[in-house]
Amino acid sequence: MEQQIYVLIELTIADGKIEEFKSQMPAIIERVKANEPDMVGYQWYLSDDQTKCYVIEWLKNSQAWLIHLSNVGQIVPALFAIAPITRLEVFGDISKDVEEKLKPFGSVIHKRLAGFFK
Repeated sequence: MEQQIYVLIELTIADGKIEEFKSQMPAIIERVKANEPDMVGYQWYLSDDQTKCYVIEWLKNSQAWLIHLSNVGQIVPALFAIAPITRLEVFGDISKDVEEKLKPFGSVIHKRLAGFFK
């Protein structure tokens, strides 16, 4: 049985683009909330100096990640233009399909060693 996946994404916001960044964020969050029932949690955090945003995602399995990529794939490029991904770490056992799709983002994959989810 596949385990849940935890994803940490760091975005570096271009100088002078914080308001534009903040204006794009709600549409992405709403799209995920409305269309992705297997997204367990989806949180965005902003650094004190407003230069970094950290997106934390909890997904039920690899299939949920494929659905996520498909769902937001057409709307996030505008966000990435002003806040590119500077770090992407995946924690959990993911399918080869997902691993291949994440490679272009410079992802680091951490396979599960031990523990549990409730």
